[in-house]
Amino acid sequence: MKRVAIVTGANRGIGKAIARRLAADGMAVALLGRRTDELNGLREELSSAGAAAWSKSCDLRTLESAAASDLAHEIQMALGPVEVLINNAGIAVSEPVSRMSDPLWDEHMAVNLTAPFRLIRAVLPQMLELGTGRIVNIASVAAEFPLAYACAYAASKAGLVGLTKALAAEVGAQGVTVNAVCPGWVDTEMARLGFARAAAKTGKSVEEIAAKLVQGSSQRRMLAPSEVADLVAYLVSPEASAVNGQAWIIGGP
Repeated sequence: MKRVAIVTGANRGIGKAIARRLAADGMAVALLGRRTDELNGLREELSSAGAAAWSKSCDLRTLESAAASDLAHEIQMALGPVEVLINNAGIAVSEPVSRMSDPLWDEHMAVNLTAPFRLIRAVLPQMLELGTGRIVNIASVAAEFPLAYACAYAASKAGLVGLTKALAAEVGAQGVTVNAVCPGWVDTEMARLGFARAAAKTGKSVEEIAAKLVQGSSQRRMLAPSEVADLVAYLVSPEASAVNGQAWIIGGP
């Protein structure tokens, strides 16, 4: 039977690359995201390539505990018990603290931290029953090396790393590993949108903003989403059964 993986934010960017890689590795993939047309397109792409794929539109900003439990049950009925959970969906909006509104702060926490917690809690019983599981939380290099004006993003991603390490200590002896991947700049729509917002605020060009930010990384380049997917594929593989509670920086300082 195929291993079943959930990927949030699967409709584009890093999530899409992860979903493609896990499907290519023979997993059945449940695709979650906000944009139904993009999810359906990816599901059809994966199905056409012979993979088992299932998709559902889901807004993690408002995901309640009961809805997360319903999702976990629905995916189990459609594909089988969930063995792999990739909490990838995230938001990032830069504002100085003085202009950070409560709703914007709450939205960062809801998507980047609370939704992963609720999805973990919903699927963990299936993993424990299987006696094996892999949870990978896509955090950010900002969890350890935050930039100015990114307080909400950095705080939420640092919280996600903390959740990762605490949960790893809790469930590692039961066959479930929990790790975080902390990418630097990745060539995604979300990163390009961030560059555009910064350019609009500063009067600089998008190219100038991108060059300045990327120069702060050790490799002086943006990662391809597939490079992040390669690391995730390793962490959910049998070869990584002893890797637990780690925050993997990729493409960062």
